[in-house]
Amino acid sequence: MLKVGAKAPLFTLADKEGIKIALKDVSSPFSVVYFYPKDDTPGCTLEAIEFTKELEAFESCGATVLGISGGDQKSKAKFCAKHKLGLTLLSDTDFEVAKKFGAFGDKTFMGRKFKGVFRSTFVLDDEKRVIEVFDSVKAAGHAKEVLAFLRSVTPGAAKVLSVSKGTSMESSKRARPVSRKSAPKRASKPIKKPTTARKPKGSTAIKTRSRRAR
Repeated sequence: MLKVGAKAPLFTLADKEGIKIALKDVSSPFSVVYFYPKDDTPGCTLEAIEFTKELEAFESCGATVLGISGGDQKSKAKFCAKHKLGLTLLSDTDFEVAKKFGAFGDKTFMGRKFKGVFRSTFVLDDEKRVIEVFDSVKAAGHAKEVLAFLRSVTPGAAKVLSVSKGTSMESSKRARPVSRKSAPKRASKPIKKPTTARKPKGSTAIKTRSRRAR
């Protein structure tokens, strides 16, 4: 399984509509890549619903959430429609991406051994480097657990100051890159200094109050 500080392997997978989503094209400051065993199973459904409920909170922290598991495009579409899921779920039919992240291998359930996806989550920075790993994840409450981590490293949901597990990282890119044409500079007007009238000899000084221009 990938460790904190490792560069995440880039991938391109299809979502429920068959649209290809590439990790390298995610321009948000953070990416939350979570692996789950199977569509429409009790634990995976609970986890997906909780992530959906917290999507706005993740966005306020500058994070894009991507859920990955086996199953094809139709399986993802049915899963999202049935439970009104608003997050992006990607189809890793041959489990190649899960294997690259170390989220696939030998599992045991009720005494039966088999190959499958480990419920695990990786938080990436804007350079697609791992800054936190959640393994042996419990579905209930996991979305809030990940959100709490993001809030701990983004005070005010803006800047990353540090990361846990002894790895310190800083990033100056905290917003989506937006290309803007530079506005023409306005010519600055010379500032006129007020002239003070000389007092005629023998005259009495009169104090006046400056009036604001209407």
